[in-house]
Amino acid sequence: MGGRGNTKTFTVAQIAAALGVTHGTIYSHLDRAAA
Repeated sequence: MGGRGNTKTFTVAQIAAALGVTHGTIYSHLDRAAA
């Protein structure tokens, strides 16, 4: 179960990182559209 927990944490970290990158990209597009 320890391995499962580590994998889950790793996945959450990846998702958080992916969302952060996507969030930044969306803001970049919004900035370009607003400009």
